[in-house]
Amino acid sequence: MHSNPSLRIFVVESAMKLILILLLTSTALRAQVPHIDYMIADEAKSQLQIHGTFGPDHTGGATIEGVPCSVRFWSDTMVICDLPDSGAGSGGHVIVQQMSGTSNARMLSIFKMTILSPLYYYQAGTIPYFIGDGSTTWNLNWRADIYKRPKNISQIIPFEISKSSLGEWVKTEGNLPYPDIKLSWSDSIHISDTTITLFGELDLLNFKIIFKPTQIQSTPSYTFKDSIPFMESYLMPTLSFDSNGFLSSYKRNDTTFDVQHGSKEIHADGVFNQKILFPPRIKNSVTQSPLPCSDPIKIFSHIGSEDHSISLEAEGPLGETTASLYSIEGRLLKQEKISIPQAGMYSFDVSGINARMGFLVFKTEKGIVARKVVF
Repeated sequence: MHSNPSLRIFVVESAMKLILILLLTSTALRAQVPHIDYMIADEAKSQLQIHGTFGPDHTGGATIEGVPCSVRFWSDTMVICDLPDSGAGSGGHVIVQQMSGTSNARMLSIFKMTILSPLYYYQAGTIPYFIGDGSTTWNLNWRADIYKRPKNISQIIPFEISKSSLGEWVKTEGNLPYPDIKLSWSDSIHISDTTITLFGELDLLNFKIIFKPTQIQSTPSYTFKDSIPFMESYLMPTLSFDSNGFLSSYKRNDTTFDVQHGSKEIHADGVFNQKILFPPRIKNSVTQSPLPCSDPIKIFSHIGSEDHSISLEAEGPLGETTASLYSIEGRLLKQEKISIPQAGMYSFDVSGINARMGFLVFKTEKGIVARKVVF
């Protein structure tokens, strides 16, 4: 009996196709799901470095809080993508997707603070009077991944403020003939005229923010001859933080006497409005928006309340607002709707809740407000 050549060819081709399918399937099964180990924000370049294991497939993508970002570089161990200086996609959950799967979500936290450094100058004499009075305000932010890192990676993270940071020198009293001055961002290497810069290191082992000596450029000179810009050196004290969103503040006052010229200078400075958006250890699904420059709700709860309620102040009408109270471990303790038709004082009832510390999250049309509270 003679065999059919066409049948033999068909059988061979089918076997080859089956082997190819098995090989491709085996390769796909062996492909490693991407994993993010840690991230570094490069504020000067407006880029985010994502370090981890991403495998040989370079056709994937990355998102920051659900916003796709443009990938500039892709290797087996690092992905570099564009990082918006502010607004949507400037912080939050970072995820890498490949054909082999979706990576773990890593949090890019946003540090925000306002630094107030007023300078008061007094002239001594029979009747003391002002010769100058002004203040410098910095509204600063920067991004960092502050969650635990692999042991072989340094736990000291260098940081620099973001390009969306702004400063302003404002004349408040006295007879200074100089106008207000806006202070724009400058990186720590190329400090130019009329700028601010602030940089330092985040110590993840001790949860400390160690600032380097920084400078504010082009504050008006306190002389009556001419307006000669000068550079003021400024050293921020060390601040503390944690992965739950706590960020410390400070306030200090220094007085200097000039006996030769008979003058007194009072220098007071401090940090306020400090917060960490997207802290990595708040275990809830609420998305915090980095868009609002100021909170629509102020929470007054850190000293507790005898009537078992948390007081809050709305700066304006917010309509129906969802208030959610979470435990430190991220367990939802209570959630309710609060109608806020106008500016004023409101309250959130916490009676019957055994916990005495947690996170209170308000979801409004103007954004998300999240605070650690004691009640």
